Amino acid sequence: MSDHKSVKKTELSRRKKALRRTAAALALVFFMVLTNLYGFLPIQALRNQEDRSGVRRTETLRRDYLPQVHPFTLFYLSCNEDVVMLTSMRWNLLGGWYPVYAPVLDCDGSEPVVIGEYSVTYSDLDRYIVYVFGCVSDPDIASLQLSVTDLARDPNGISDTCQVTEFLEAEGHRVFAHPFLLSFEDARERRIKVHADTYRQDGGWIRGFEVPWSGSTSMG
Repeated sequence: MSDHKSVKKTELSRRKKALRRTAAALALVFFMVLTNLYGFLPIQALRNQEDRSGVRRTETLRRDYLPQVHPFTLFYLSCNEDVVMLTSMRWNLLGGWYPVYAPVLDCDGSEPVVIGEYSVTYSDLDRYIVYVFGCVSDPDIASLQLSVTDLARDPNGISDTCQVTEFLEAEGHRVFAHPFLLSFEDARERRIKVHADTYRQDGGWIRGFEVPWSGSTSMG
């Protein structure tokens, strides 16, 4: 009988120790999330980038994962009433998810359309990303045509095009983003030009313009 009680006490003791370890682990995880010591979730990286950029909290509209370019990178398109932001983030074992860079566009409605170009290169790959993103405030603009040209290859030829006919709506904005996946033989020779054309619902052309550069990132 005493042996049976001893076994029960041992089992209870083991259970209590396991519960204490689990509670301690959960408390540690909660503390690390609360203090941003480790990026368990991509949204933590977005919040960190908002603080860095000095913008109010944004609403996530789109998340892109491009494993063919890099397996540990995400791109978040988000906005609030005043800005549109495209955040690139990466994951590593030591720090979890962390922000790399985020170009921010002012979208207060004072301009009919605001577009930016953000380029990301990788030192160990022969591909790079040209992200074209922005917001449309003019109700007459129904679609956009985006074109990317690598001037180092062919100054007169277009490398890739995209027709934007659907927008993400939030905070009173019509927002869009498109990643152009391009390749190069020598990154030092790369010279990119991005052009945008705006169109009405009936297909009539409104105007065209060169998209300004909003930043670039090189990830090793």
